[in-house]
Amino acid sequence: MALPGFGLGALACGGGHPGGSPPDAASVDARTPADSGTGGDASAPLGWVDFAISGCTTGDGSEASPCLGPSPLLLRFTVLAPAPIDAQAWSFGDGTEPDTSLGPVHRFAEPGSYDISLNVDGPGGSAGRVRLAAVIVMPAPLGSACEKGSQCASADCACDTEDACPPPLDTGICMLDCADDVACGANVCIDLGSEGEEPWQRSTCLPSCDPMAPDCGLEASCQALRGVGGAMNFACFAPGVLAPIGASCRDAAGALDEEVCASGECLELGIRGMCSTGCDESECPSGSACITPTSGSPQPFCAPTCDTFACDADGLLSCRASGDDFTVSEAEVAEGYCTPSFP
Repeated sequence: MALPGFGLGALACGGGHPGGSPPDAASVDARTPADSGTGGDASAPLGWVDFAISGCTTGDGSEASPCLGPSPLLLRFTVLAPAPIDAQAWSFGDGTEPDTSLGPVHRFAEPGSYDISLNVDGPGGSAGRVRLAAVIVMPAPLGSACEKGSQCASADCACDTEDACPPPLDTGICMLDCADDVACGANVCIDLGSEGEEPWQRSTCLPSCDPMAPDCGLEASCQALRGVGGAMNFACFAPGVLAPIGASCRDAAGALDEEVCASGECLELGIRGMCSTGCDESECPSGSACITPTSGSPQPFCAPTCDTFACDADGLLSCRASGDDFTVSEAEVAEGYCTPSFP
């Protein structure tokens, strides 16, 4: 998991402070705090100590606003004090050993509620701070990265062992088996490859999304994926695992490989095959359109639009406008469609 960008900022930490009352948050930020280990008045009393938490999905770790985020959760802690400090000891409430670093980064592996305590010493004395339930780690939602089932709301973490999963999934992904959308509630049931051999190649619930306003977090993207009924649905999934409509799908042995396609179908188009799907049963996803050849095979299929897909990688495909060879079921794009020349 990549470490989020951390900034101190002006945080209202709330609660009382042993040995005196702190200035407001703006005053704490304006003076030179003791988290640097330098500056400040060495003779000033260390009447209180507090801390800031960065990396929360929501909240700031105060009593009024606990720091919330999905498991596993990586956070940074920063000391706030009115005078220099020489030593500090952090306890994160998860059974790990105390941390004596000045601005520790701590990883909470399991869902739960965690009390955070800090004790410091300096020329001006000693001070301590305890915040109950300052950090609340939530079970990871569907499609999130995971290491074990206990981190997932579904209790199912695929690719969590030595299974041969592609790099975007090799740290694990939270999944939930399904047979239809009803079993997924507000999510959608996606067929990631019901006949696949890898643990992620199955039907699973995934968060639905809007491609015009995607909100899939940092670890996923809004993709057009095949639902269990054959229709294409937009869902949040790790990028780079399945190929979009228009991508090549012939394997090294020359066979069409439908398992690499987000659509679940690999058509005999071009030199290397094309990920696509028939469009008599479902609409084509964004970036493609349903075209119907006027000669040869009349079966309509989804072809990528040339304003969203580079068509020059396959010598038998080119950007073509509708006309004698095929028709388009919607308003035509000026750039044309990546298709073969139909006989």
